[in-house]
Amino acid sequence: MTTVFRWPTRSESTMYAVPGVRRAERTRRRWCALPPAAATVSPTATPPFALVPAAALSSANHGVAHGWKGNIIRHMSAGSDLGMALERLYETFSRYPLPDKIDVCDHCVAPESVQAARAVPLRALSASVLDSYAWNALSTWGDIEDFKYYLPRLLELLISEELDGFLHADSLTIKVGAYWRDWPQDEKYAVVAVVNAWWWLTLHHYPRDVDVMKMIEIIADNLELDLCDYLAEWESNAGNEAAALHMAWLVEDFPVQSAHGADWYVLLENWIDGSAPARILEDALSFPSSSQVEQDLLRALERHEWWSQRPK
Repeated sequence: MTTVFRWPTRSESTMYAVPGVRRAERTRRRWCALPPAAATVSPTATPPFALVPAAALSSANHGVAHGWKGNIIRHMSAGSDLGMALERLYETFSRYPLPDKIDVCDHCVAPESVQAARAVPLRALSASVLDSYAWNALSTWGDIEDFKYYLPRLLELLISEELDGFLHADSLTIKVGAYWRDWPQDEKYAVVAVVNAWWWLTLHHYPRDVDVMKMIEIIADNLELDLCDYLAEWESNAGNEAAALHMAWLVEDFPVQSAHGADWYVLLENWIDGSAPARILEDALSFPSSSQVEQDLLRALERHEWWSQRPK
């Protein structure tokens, strides 16, 4: 029987995150399975737009459906094409042209910075030109429509690591998360498709400017997307050395002392406590690319063993 997926409800997410309960006992993979009738394949879908619920297809042009996060596509795979997702993002947000006039705080933003951000077509704007806008967007420079005009290029520059992710990834995605509940459905889909492809790219390249923990915070905290699908995608990349090195970094550096009670954080903590991280690390040890990689993975396995056996 074909299986499709949905975001779990809040009560289900809490169930999965019950302290002391092994992930394998919470669900026997895949996460949040639904009967096949709940979704349909979009005839125009392109990866990562693989499965879209039928209701979302019929209401895509009619504002925001109730519970839109339950209608997000489910598939992230080797076919997750970042270029395709970015192209869709540019196309979707092209409805927001560069305005003739932008409100700017003259005390906070230099006039030459504003002029530079308006001097060339959107896709030609460099990271250095948009750095000032990224700092000041929606506070001292422009409104939400200006933000939507620049958003595709900002995300593209973040993912390509031309725009400093350490400085801007968190603040920009927090701004998206603060406003996008009222955005049209197709705009939300376009942003999530880019996030999905960004996650896939992260799992296949190590290190990354935006590290895996920051990506998790962007997904689960800033954008309030359900984390379980992204963890499932990580699990499906067992044997991928980059994914394993991200895991080794996370196991070594997971900020236990700053733990908090958010559902997604508890879910993550319990997932790390389970068997999936060890399997990801062990599978990559079959053919390590260097002795240093082997040492890093072995050290992370030891760390994970300590973590999983610590007093609960």
